[in-house]
Amino acid sequence: RKFGAHYHDIFLQAIPATVDLVNEEELPAIRGTALVCLSSYINSMKNGVIPMIPRIVPAIILGSSAALEENATQMSRLDLSASLTALEALAQNLGSFMAPNMIDILRILLHENVVNSDDES
Repeated sequence: RKFGAHYHDIFLQAIPATVDLVNEEELPAIRGTALVCLSSYINSMKNGVIPMIPRIVPAIILGSSAALEENATQMSRLDLSASLTALEALAQNLGSFMAPNMIDILRILLHENVVNSDDES
């Protein structure tokens, strides 16, 4: 967890490739793993990811939207969990940067698959 804080520059360079995986990958497992990586970057680097916010937030929204569009399989539920983890990391560490995307974020959080996810677990 502290590795990202100590090696800020190295991890900052890895963020664009991770964002590209979220944006371009069709396989839920890879997209979900990339979303978990983004949440780890945000949790460990905190304000250090601010320069990448314009790329990170849209990727998280895209990944979340893609997870919601998939059929209700075990993999899509894991993908949705990964995207919600990334949104949680964003809210906990950089909540003030969510305002420009709040409508999209609320649309994701209020989606019936998210609201009803506790009933299925």
